[in-house]
Amino acid sequence: MDIDLIDVADTVGNIVQSIADSIIDSLFSWAPDWGQAIVEVILSPFISLIRAALDLGDDVDEWVSNLLGVSLGLFDFVAQMVGEYFASKNPIFNLEDPFKILDRDQSNPALIPVLVPVRNLNVSVDENEMVVTTDIG
Repeated sequence: MDIDLIDVADTVGNIVQSIADSIIDSLFSWAPDWGQAIVEVILSPFISLIRAALDLGDDVDEWVSNLLGVSLGLFDFVAQMVGEYFASKNPIFNLEDPFKILDRDQSNPALIPVLVPVRNLNVSVDENEMVVTTDIG
């Protein structure tokens, strides 16, 4: 979990973008709108490069956090611990044990429902997927 209270790369990138737009508007005020748009298109890769360079530290932090499985920032760590506490007290999904596979057959009431015991339920979550594994029986 990575929560950025202030995303420095996007904040500075937006400031640089607005400064570049102001400079283009003032220097090329005599040019038509399509001419100013061409200059903006030429400068946009440089502004994207500035955003990417400023976001590099946050990307490394997220990579190390995912590698270790623990959020490194103080706010992220507290948010993760509070989330895990409430998830352990109030689960989002509850699985019945034993789990009902088949209901009672209405055409033959003598047959009972099929129940399967669930053991060692485990959930692992990464940035791409959630995997639920269990032993049956």
